[in-house]
Amino acid sequence: MLLARIRKGRLEFENLIAALDWLGIRVFSLTSALVASRNQMDMVGFILLGTK
Repeated sequence: MLLARIRKGRLEFENLIAALDWLGIRVFSLTSALVASRNQMDMVGFILLGTK
């Protein structure tokens, strides 16, 4: 019983870490795209800043 609860908690923690990682990537891409638009870059600039 205890082992099952520990495994479930670990799985929930791993899902939380994965979700935070995904969210961080999206926020970084969005802010990079905003920087590119403020600097009036072309599509290549958006792609380069959004993927770094």
